[in-house]
Amino acid sequence: MDDNIQPEQRKDIQDTGPVKGGTLNLYSLNPDTLNPLFTKSKSNAEILNLVFNSLIIYDKNMNVFPSLAERWEVSPDGMTWTFFLRKDVKWHDNAQFTANDVDYTFKVLSSSKYDSIYKFNIQFVSYFSVVDEYTFKVVLTQPYGNFLEMMTFPIVAKHQFQGKELDGNTPDFKPIGTGPFKFVKYDPLKELRLKVNTAWWGENVPYIEDIIVKLVPDNNTALYALEAKEIDLVPTNVVDWEKYSGKGNIKIKEFITNYYEFIAVNFNNKVLSDKAVRKAIAYAIDRNKIINEVLLNHAKKSDVPVNPESWLYDPSSQIYDYDIQKAKEILNGAGWNDLNNDGVLDKVIDGVNMSLSFEIITNNDNVIRDKAATIIENQLKAVGMNVTVKKVAWNELNSILNSKNFDAVLSGLNLFPNSDLSFAFHSSEIERGTNFISYNNPQMDELLQQAFKAVDKEQRRQAYSLLQKQIAEELPYISLYFRTSAVLYNDRLRGDVNPIGTNIYNNIHKWYLLKE
Repeated sequence: MDDNIQPEQRKDIQDTGPVKGGTLNLYSLNPDTLNPLFTKSKSNAEILNLVFNSLIIYDKNMNVFPSLAERWEVSPDGMTWTFFLRKDVKWHDNAQFTANDVDYTFKVLSSSKYDSIYKFNIQFVSYFSVVDEYTFKVVLTQPYGNFLEMMTFPIVAKHQFQGKELDGNTPDFKPIGTGPFKFVKYDPLKELRLKVNTAWWGENVPYIEDIIVKLVPDNNTALYALEAKEIDLVPTNVVDWEKYSGKGNIKIKEFITNYYEFIAVNFNNKVLSDKAVRKAIAYAIDRNKIINEVLLNHAKKSDVPVNPESWLYDPSSQIYDYDIQKAKEILNGAGWNDLNNDGVLDKVIDGVNMSLSFEIITNNDNVIRDKAATIIENQLKAVGMNVTVKKVAWNELNSILNSKNFDAVLSGLNLFPNSDLSFAFHSSEIERGTNFISYNNPQMDELLQQAFKAVDKEQRRQAYSLLQKQIAEELPYISLYFRTSAVLYNDRLRGDVNPIGTNIYNNIHKWYLLKE
């Protein structure tokens, strides 16, 4: 049993186990909209996910599980997906959930009239149709192994919006969902109220009866409110969150995110296009030092852009431990030597004597990245590389990358779970700009295509394993780590508080509050 749900003593209050009732205080930034298809606010989306459900959900290892879709089938060619929907789901106004609601949601996302972040999720959908009241069919333009993971967007009620504007910006708009909590009231700039959905179709009806979402300007304000016991739970990625441990009645649960940090090199650069140089960089960077000193141990090393907790992650791809001697040997073996005794290695490339010198650019508004860049600069100089770091504004950085006028960049990506990596490494993406490093390798292209098209789970695992081995060998990105975050919460909140990267309110139906 999880230690969070063991009966335990808090001062003079006895935890006798789950009990119904109570009000949980959460927080969000002020909502940009209450329509879950259109919000661009992460904190708002997390709250709206308590009101709405999706066809599919993730677990912590990024496996997919049924939600509104009870099960699914895929055709042998991987092109046609059929979803069989639950028949016991009601909307919060007691209307029946059907395939027409899924069809309507797909139509909204595919319409040129509306701008939703979830358009990306259906980019490979050719057409879709309602087969019957509880069966929905989707046909793709090509086999797409990651398709199920894309079906994690909220489904909205057709009857609420049909013939109306999809308005979610006004205080009188009341979202109708199928989730464990129902919308009650929205007071702009102040709070949002939810109430338990006693008719929820899920594993069990939540113990917590009411939720007050306090609207605050930023995460720091929320942390102050947590200390003051005005908010019960706050997610945060500030690296010094452990200072709250033991303060008052605050508990902490850490979890790995999909936020991935890396160094990308410009393959138009003759020095950095040398694989030996990239491998030497990978060995010369002491990532443990960066993680310990800069991130206060709140990150996990990875040599590939695949989350280490994903079922697709292959641990055999983790090969670059800090080894300064090995870095020097690789460079010497590839013909890099200090020809003029100035401390910087040189090599004759295409008849020209080239110095192992390059610039790493990064954005100047990220304190953590700033500190990491300084450590990396010094570590690479120790193996004979002349490295300088340039810090620029975010807009300028994007402009530099788009123009391909750079040597290397220290940056990060918030990767989609089990992400298709073609955007970063496939040669077809060079012109479109997402492969901004101009990496062109036919073998990598083939492996990316295999991973993209693999629908069978074991075939996907094998395809991603081969892909990760190729990435670790080629180092188109020199991977650093995946960041971790945490939820800080008042210990009056009990139960299975177990946040995951895709859902900080994971298992909220198992949470309960101590009665004072």
